[in-house]
Amino acid sequence: MKKEQTTMRAKRPSGSKSKKKSKQHSYKKRPMKKKSSIQSKKMKQVAGKVPSHPFFQKFSQLRRRLQDYREWFLFFLVIGMGIWCFMTFTIHQVSGESMAPTLTNKERIVIRKTDSPNRYDIITFVPEENPEENYVKRVIGTPGDAFYVQGKRLYLFSAGSEYADTAELLYADNLPDSTQSFYLTDETSNQLLGMTKIPMDSYFVVGDNRRHSTDSRAFSFVKKSQIEGVLSFRVYPFSNFGIVH
Repeated sequence: MKKEQTTMRAKRPSGSKSKKKSKQHSYKKRPMKKKSSIQSKKMKQVAGKVPSHPFFQKFSQLRRRLQDYREWFLFFLVIGMGIWCFMTFTIHQVSGESMAPTLTNKERIVIRKTDSPNRYDIITFVPEENPEENYVKRVIGTPGDAFYVQGKRLYLFSAGSEYADTAELLYADNLPDSTQSFYLTDETSNQLLGMTKIPMDSYFVVGDNRRHSTDSRAFSFVKKSQIEGVLSFRVYPFSNFGIVH
């Protein structure tokens, strides 16, 4: 019986040692958590944390300033573009059929503001007899073009063309190249009688629908100061959106 008691007593310390070992083993695992926390900090720094070095801090501050400047630059750019568009373009609605079939009633067109159109450009201008309205017509004669009035008929020659005897144009069936003829009202023919060239600040304009257009045939030349601008493109109806020739 005594031997059994001694053996039982001898077994107890072995069990306590195993518990201590297990405790020691579990205690050794704790430093692994510290390593993982250090790794996570490193990952955060890589993902976007600002390094504590002064150079990188200055760089980050400079980047923030540049972002602020960029926002202000875009803001002023938008404002500037808006002012430029307002000063350069305007929109009109076509009323009537004087420019049909090129332009029809209720179409909306964008006008580029300028006072120096080219031949065959479509322009808008303020008529002297009705300053509250805007007319839209096509430029046929430009400053310096030669013309000849015979009765109620005007023969228009492009700039640089030469003609020897204007009397030959009377009742002529075949006109010289680049020559156009128009019938004028009595008032306009009397006003242009004796003139041979379009003045340097004036234009001869005609509607594309000549049978239903009041234009230079009725009120003579359009002065440069009357011109609002040149037709740029059509915006409505959307099916016909685009440049107009």
